[in-house]
Amino acid sequence: MKILLFLLSSLLLSFNLFAGDEYYWAGDKKVSITKDLSTLIVVFKTDRLNLNSMNRYESNKEINKATISGDNKMVVLEFL
Repeated sequence: MKILLFLLSSLLLSFNLFAGDEYYWAGDKKVSITKDLSTLIVVFKTDRLNLNSMNRYESNKEINKATISGDNKMVVLEFL
């Protein structure tokens, strides 16, 4: 019985942790967060910088715009 109660409480707690509220507090104001799935930021590890090339992104028809940082460590991908 104790095991069942423990499993049930663990399950309910995990739902609460992962559900997350989509807002944050700035001062005394509640600010809503809206999800924007049209942009993706990719940060490359130092040994993988050679994989970050514009040719890779231009050939993908789903990517509307790709912007590579000056140091080649990051790319911002905007999708259609």
